[in-house]
Amino acid sequence: MNNYTFGYNHNSLAYNPQFSQNEGNNVLQNNQVFNSSPYDIVEIKKGSNKKKSTFKKVLTGLAWIGFISLGFFGAYKLVEYKNTGFFKKTFPFSKRNKFVEEKSSKERSFLQKFNDLFKDCKVKDPQKTAKKEIEYIECAFKNREISETEKIKLEEKIKIRRKIRELNSIYNTQIPLTPYGGVEQIFEAACKIKDENTKIKFNEILDYKIEKLEAKLDLLKKRQALKNDKDLAFFIKANRTNDLIESLKEIKECNLNPKCFYVDYKEQYIKDKVITEDSYNIRLENELGNRYSINLSSKTFCHMFKDKKMISQKISDCYLVGTINAIINNPKHRCEFYQMFSEDEKFIIFTFKDGFKVKFLKDNNGKPKLLNNQHELLDSSMGYQMFEEAYALHRLYERAKNGYKNIQPDKNIENTIKDYAQKDNKLDKEFNTIISLSGKYIDGKDKTYASILDGGTIYEVANTLFNSKKTSYYLKGYHNYENNLLTKNSKSDDEISQILTTMINEGKSIVVGRDEFKVNGNEEKYKYNGIDIHNSHFSVVRYYNSKTKEVHIFESNAPDKVLILPLSVFNQQYSLLYGF
Repeated sequence: MNNYTFGYNHNSLAYNPQFSQNEGNNVLQNNQVFNSSPYDIVEIKKGSNKKKSTFKKVLTGLAWIGFISLGFFGAYKLVEYKNTGFFKKTFPFSKRNKFVEEKSSKERSFLQKFNDLFKDCKVKDPQKTAKKEIEYIECAFKNREISETEKIKLEEKIKIRRKIRELNSIYNTQIPLTPYGGVEQIFEAACKIKDENTKIKFNEILDYKIEKLEAKLDLLKKRQALKNDKDLAFFIKANRTNDLIESLKEIKECNLNPKCFYVDYKEQYIKDKVITEDSYNIRLENELGNRYSINLSSKTFCHMFKDKKMISQKISDCYLVGTINAIINNPKHRCEFYQMFSEDEKFIIFTFKDGFKVKFLKDNNGKPKLLNNQHELLDSSMGYQMFEEAYALHRLYERAKNGYKNIQPDKNIENTIKDYAQKDNKLDKEFNTIISLSGKYIDGKDKTYASILDGGTIYEVANTLFNSKKTSYYLKGYHNYENNLLTKNSKSDDEISQILTTMINEGKSIVVGRDEFKVNGNEEKYKYNGIDIHNSHFSVVRYYNSKTKEVHIFESNAPDKVLILPLSVFNQQYSLLYGF
């Protein structure tokens, strides 16, 4: 047991604690502290006074900060009360992100009610309508249906809506209240406005619409980052929004010509991301987040499909080009198309659905060589050029195997074509021999390579590549006057709208065609606001906006642009709609 003893020393005026441990006989020496009690008392008093003084200073500082902040806030509220939106107008940097944040479900619900109640873009008295809108949101604010921030946004929205209605009333136009569409109506209004003061108001409307669309684009990019780039709907909306922004900018810059209906294609989104690779096998992820095993090396794949744009045609094979572009535009079909290629040490092989194979020899650097370089090829990446050659051979093989028009099948030619396609080493002259041997199955006097590919259908290519279910519909633009039955079976605008929406939701590739339009035996050419819509031609429907009734179309004759058409024009001027 430890023994503790305390002693009092009268001479030293201090306590002398003595600590000893019997076990081990350890002794700790006494500590001598002189005059400790008075000194400690003085120090404690000084410390207490110092802390109290600092605390008072902090409180005083906080009070001053509070009074100054309260003063600024009061001044801000007073100015905003007298002149709503003054600070937003005076300091433009504060406006940039005002629409970027995601709306709450409550805010979206109220906005929908507001838009439904005041949806008319053309009224007799725009000022009276704006007054009703203001009263409606004031009432909603008092009833706490919307916040003060939302109220300010709506007040600015009402000012723009009033300007739109005033212009529509004066010039008999139909500028939409929403920024999401109405390119044709805005273009029409721009052509009618001549007065400089009115142009200033018109440009204010365009600035507002462009700002809203750019903020929407920012929000979509933010969503993409959060969703890890896996929702195709975001990319479709981003592409569509970008198209509209470019169109409005064209109109604002006074380019009152058909260019405003054409927007740059270069911003369109295609994603082919190599996740893993092992010898001649890569794992690819598309913009849907789906992954596919492709039997190519990463180096070969990048060489064959380095260009992510859709392609343009050089010969009369728009049915083939239209189908390929529809495949490129569709993430699922595009990756399934890649899977038809395979690679080994010496060759690249393309395999059709029926098992027909075409071998392409590699050069000394491991890059694939085309079968023949004497003919014109697709203006695109090597992989699509290889497919065009493979398809030409397969087309000849099918004709020799099954017969063509009034010409009977020929087993000898069928086997010769098949042997050549699967042969390891092919000579240029052998390709010409195949063309000559198969001449009876090729339309045209010259029996050229182009003649093999001339005159086909969307179904022909889709059937050769996929087992997907295919659908087709007649549009109003089918002006074959010798067959009125086809015109009678054409779909209304509402029906076509529903068909396009369903096709997009089902993930189909969509192609639209225009037949040979003849009136009294003469071909009828058509221009939409100066833009040629070609006869006997197939184009790709990039996407369709069911809310604004606008169709975005890629034309292989204008490969760097996308054409925006109102649904009514689309239905009137095209003949056939395909989905596969």
